[in-house]
Amino acid sequence: MGEMAQYINRKGTFSTAILKYPTGRFGIVGSVPFELTVSVPNSITLGARKSMAWDTEDEAIKALLAIGLTRFQLSNCKYYEA
Repeated sequence: MGEMAQYINRKGTFSTAILKYPTGRFGIVGSVPFELTVSVPNSITLGARKSMAWDTEDEAIKALLAIGLTRFQLSNCKYYEA
């Protein structure tokens, strides 16, 4: 088992974080909740999904809070505090 796989087995999951893309939009990385993903066409992997993207960080925060996630990292690397 690789080092990353061992970490995941020990830790359980990656933390969830908001990332600011070079385009200026915001997405979610790490443990991305299924509810906040969209299907993408991919000829290699059927059922491939990626994070939704939002125009502002506030929109991404509201989306995470709407599904009940309250512990996540902001794009400035600080954790969200309710």
